[in-house]
Amino acid sequence: FTLLINPLTHFVVFIIPLTECVNEFVGLAMRAAYCAPSEIDAWRVFEWWGPLHIWLSCILGLLSLTFAAWILGKLPCCQLRRGVPSETDTYRTPKRPACLRHGF
Repeated sequence: FTLLINPLTHFVVFIIPLTECVNEFVGLAMRAAYCAPSEIDAWRVFEWWGPLHIWLSCILGLLSLTFAAWILGKLPCCQLRRGVPSETDTYRTPKRPACLRHGF
């Protein structure tokens, strides 16, 4: 049983919710496409009844926002300025033992 706990946890935490989400969002479109008379009609029914075009537009929008944020992060005004930390600056420099400060 000990070796099965990780696959079982993965199955319960990821696979079952993913299956339920797919059934909730595209289940009706898949059932309608299954009953279509031809394969071309099935893709048309799936496109018309399913949220595929909405998903694609959301993915393209999020990818473009991510790319824009990456480009803005490369600009010089958005770069992190690094200075020399002071002795009293405890937030930026962690306390080290005395033997490490002197190089021993």
